[in-house]
Amino acid sequence: MPKTKEKEEIVEVNTGVAAPVESNLEFKIEPSDINIPYFAIKSALSQYDAGELGDLVVDKTHVIAKGGEPIEISIIKMIKGWEEDVKFGNPKERVYSLEARDELASRSPNDLKEFAEITIAVEKPEDGDDAAYPFPIGDKFYTIGVLTVKNYALVNTYKRVCTLAAFNPKMALGDKKWKLTVNHVQGKNNDWWQPELAVTQEDSPQAITDFVASFNS
Repeated sequence: MPKTKEKEEIVEVNTGVAAPVESNLEFKIEPSDINIPYFAIKSALSQYDAGELGDLVVDKTHVIAKGGEPIEISIIKMIKGWEEDVKFGNPKERVYSLEARDELASRSPNDLKEFAEITIAVEKPEDGDDAAYPFPIGDKFYTIGVLTVKNYALVNTYKRVCTLAAFNPKMALGDKKWKLTVNHVQGKNNDWWQPELAVTQEDSPQAITDFVASFNS
């Protein structure tokens, strides 16, 4: 009769000594684990102290650009959505797909309007505050944040990028540097500050394009 191999029983013993952590340990990062701050444009209604009217402020704390002064940025990600058109300060629901838009439109008493969230990276200038540019990419440090745009700002940012992409299908999102300017606009009855994007002829650093590809994968 052939011998059968006995199954070994593995017993874990707690010695009280932590096992060494591998330096190349990998773990899965869920989207909900990532906390990217938001950009805001300082207005008379802003409820934070940083900056002056028209300034681009990240995390309500650090001024990244003065109103009217252009800065170079790289685009990390863009996403389009729809939101209920309600009075300022009232709660509203946002959705991010055509199916969800149609479902919201079928039950909401309010009209819906487009908006977009653009995640951008700004390289730290020589005199930049370390606290404002905490994200290392390659051998540079950046501030990264999400800029929410709607109305004319949507046309002058998100839709400009989409239009360029339509004519350059082989160009990836982060390939080119863009110039971001927060401009003062004088309307018939009021005035406001709004962001505008213009593409430059300068390529983004390879570290940025690699990061964009990884971030969106």
